[in-house]
Amino acid sequence: MNVPTIAKAVLVNEHGEVLLLRRSQTDTRRPGQWDFPGGNVDADEDIRAAVIRETAEEAGIDLKHPVVVYGYSEPRLPWGFPTWIVFAEKVSGQPAVRLSEEHDQSTWMPLADAVEAFEYPLHRQTLSYLLDNKILDAL
Repeated sequence: MNVPTIAKAVLVNEHGEVLLLRRSQTDTRRPGQWDFPGGNVDADEDIRAAVIRETAEEAGIDLKHPVVVYGYSEPRLPWGFPTWIVFAEKVSGQPAVRLSEEHDQSTWMPLADAVEAFEYPLHRQTLSYLLDNKILDAL
């Protein structure tokens, strides 16, 4: 069984806003929910290369220096123990977003509001951790 590793990107700007992408209404997992750019790491792909690739594919934004800020694994039987690796990068202003077919909307949202906007518990947990520990301030 191939247990996935998922690489996600938290893009934050100098105004404390984070980029959220809304999954398309036809998506098979969590349609219409807010998400971070990112996705599955391909076999034999470097995790940092994966988050750079996924962010370019999904948002049309080229990451320069993504830094690992959070990791999480949990049992999801019968699939095994998928692992999420979350990277962050500070950006200037609100870079233009070019959405893929996987998403139908994007927004730059204040960090505290983004925590509340997420329905997916792992994303809420991730952003809360980053805020509570002031990790994004260090970027």
